[in-house]
Amino acid sequence: MFGAGAFALSACGGTSGGGGGTKAGAFVWESSAAPTLLNPIGPTNSPQVKRVVSWISSGLWRFGSNPGEFVAQLATENPPERISDKVFTVQLRDDVKWHDGSPFTAEDVQATFEAVLDEAYGSTYRNRVLALDSVRATSDYEVEFTLKTVDNFIVNEIAPIPIVKASQARSVDDLNSKPLGTGPYMIESYTSGESIVLVANPHYYEDGVPATEKLTYNVVPNDGTRTIDLINGTATFTSDVSPGDVELLEREGVTVHVQSSAPTRHYFYINTTKPELGDKLFRQALAFAINRKQIVDTVWRGYADIGQTSTSPKSVYYDTSLAPYGEEPDLDKARSLLAQAKKPSKPIVLTMLQGSQYAAAGTILVENWAELGVDVVLEQLDAGAASEKLRGKTYDMWMLIDYLGTGPGYMPSAIADYSSAGSLFSGFTTPEVDAAIETARTATTDEELQEAMKYLLEVDIDQACQIAMCYPHYLEAQGAKLNDYEPSALGNVPYGVPLASFA
Repeated sequence: MFGAGAFALSACGGTSGGGGGTKAGAFVWESSAAPTLLNPIGPTNSPQVKRVVSWISSGLWRFGSNPGEFVAQLATENPPERISDKVFTVQLRDDVKWHDGSPFTAEDVQATFEAVLDEAYGSTYRNRVLALDSVRATSDYEVEFTLKTVDNFIVNEIAPIPIVKASQARSVDDLNSKPLGTGPYMIESYTSGESIVLVANPHYYEDGVPATEKLTYNVVPNDGTRTIDLINGTATFTSDVSPGDVELLEREGVTVHVQSSAPTRHYFYINTTKPELGDKLFRQALAFAINRKQIVDTVWRGYADIGQTSTSPKSVYYDTSLAPYGEEPDLDKARSLLAQAKKPSKPIVLTMLQGSQYAAAGTILVENWAELGVDVVLEQLDAGAASEKLRGKTYDMWMLIDYLGTGPGYMPSAIADYSSAGSLFSGFTTPEVDAAIETARTATTDEELQEAMKYLLEVDIDQACQIAMCYPHYLEAQGAKLNDYEPSALGNVPYGVPLASFA
């Protein structure tokens, strides 16, 4: 695992271009929900935002299809597996332009990371890069990163962060609605809540990409409508596939890609800052009372695996031996734990986004917990209201189907979620947990790192602040015949779209 130490990514040749060879056609992607905003480094990183960002923006490098694999984008070379020094430099491509034709430089990288690190800015990425002390442009095409401490995961943490233009980095209004990027597509029009029309970037640095001239991202909330649109050819693609429609789609000639290698997480947070939810025995009782098989079979129609921890089993250093939960509820254990626990005196509210899978899973949970003797009510909100409730910590429990940050290569979520320096959710951080995170970040051997990660997964299970139900597989439905398209190995980050052209 551990390879080269400090590094300087040296200049190398790249494919220059400018969108040359783009073919006619419009790639129509249908989504179940609208992005709440388009700011690539803003306060939310929902699948709807992440998809659009992946088409219009570039990072220094992006994740490859396998753990530990990276693909250079704005950097000239892929990074080493591990950076062993606190200061390292990254060389940047000198042939990249922004959508408006102005040159990309190291100043843009510095401005992006300064915004991300600013707590007042509220970037969703800040908790992931707390080891960063500073990012400084040392020339037009070289950036120096300085760490507070050596961090084994710093490459994994930097990779998902899109670089924004320096002049827009602090202009939240511009980034929310009309962000400039260096990616293969650029925004032609944006109708909030309805559609985003993207067109080929004539300045793109890879020749012949994107392969189609237009990408239309339409919001179609109804599952049945998306299915019909795929069958009749109105839509090219969706990753919001209703698992119950997979057989119908396939009978009608629609290709459904099932990616078990890129599972998401279907789980929920419990707000332990509320005294009535602070007893871990009560939370464990809830966890053992869940009928996970029913959720897998009913909500996901078998396209999911039983969930054990809030960290995805495809994350690096996941330990498959930690599996406390079976397919069926263990009501005897749940009732024993509940009998010892401090219980809430009023019904608990389970908050979730709107959508059929949320509602179906929530209904099952309410029934499971009623059998245990715990009263829970459901609350479905739109994305904006739900996110605000999460950030303000006014929720009791908050359900999430997280298609991002869980695939191959991503940093294990416990590293950011459980740290007292950056935790939004945990509420159970202790000096021992912080020490294990520090060990994981600075370990010099695989064995030491694996031991620390196992401990953090055990904390996840024992404290039960984030309770996993299942790991759904990533589903994409392809309604049109395409050349050179490969389904995402990363789970809802469709990098293959710009490469696809119509047969």
